Amino acid sequence: MKKFINNSIDWALKQYEALMALILKGRHVQVNREKYTRKLVARFYGNESAEVQEELVSKGMSGSLLDIIDDEQRWRAYKTLRWRYGVIVFLVSFFMTTVPDNMWIIIASCAIDLYIFQCMQFRAMQKIMMLYGKPIDLNANIGGGIDEILSVDRSGVMIGKYPLLQKMKSGLGFVAKQVVQKQGPKVVTKVSRSVFLVVRRQCIKWFSMVVAKEDVAMAFELLIPITCAIISGLVSVVVLIPMCNKLRKKLEADRVAAVEESAPEITEAVVTIAE
Repeated sequence: MKKFINNSIDWALKQYEALMALILKGRHVQVNREKYTRKLVARFYGNESAEVQEELVSKGMSGSLLDIIDDEQRWRAYKTLRWRYGVIVFLVSFFMTTVPDNMWIIIASCAIDLYIFQCMQFRAMQKIMMLYGKPIDLNANIGGGIDEILSVDRSGVMIGKYPLLQKMKSGLGFVAKQVVQKQGPKVVTKVSRSVFLVVRRQCIKWFSMVVAKEDVAMAFELLIPITCAIISGLVSVVVLIPMCNKLRKKLEADRVAAVEESAPEITEAVVTIAE
């Protein structure tokens, strides 16, 4: 039985990785290195001449983005992409959670939500790796490009300690919605009289309005999907942003370590030349 379970887990992981590799081959998932380099040059060196900008683009393409942007510019670019992808996954999760209560529609919306989340994760990974000296370009089919992205994803840098958290993300909004729907009427029943009387009294006092119980119930029904959509969207952001931060810190640490390793060699070479 134990062997069967282990084999099943290995098979599932292989299928998952094959699916991730297939997603990475999609044109809408791949980040064009030259296009992204030009975008950064235009953003940070927009006041320079066209010739200077073209030279910077060529320098960045022949080496890495470390050659053309400094630490402050890199941090600003990182914050921009983190904010942008955070907003995207929040909005997608928000709207996918507001779908009607139909089982097949809910399954489809969860699948779409997870797919877009994975696409945004891969796009963020590519840009972060480019910013910190890893010239990944899946469009140019650089050897090991897709494998390197998957190895980073698999290593836990992006997924984190609990891989299933990312995969179950979309389900949290659905679960929250069901909990609110099941428990909501009980809460309303217990406090409806006192709350309704207070609200109605204040509305009559302030606006001369007559509020019926049906209005309160309708407002609560509208509040359920909105609340659950916000929860689902926030879960998406809470899962994605730490992933980006972990990857950035790892790449920055690797870069610093590489510089420290090369420093003694450079010093030794300088001493040798001086002698």
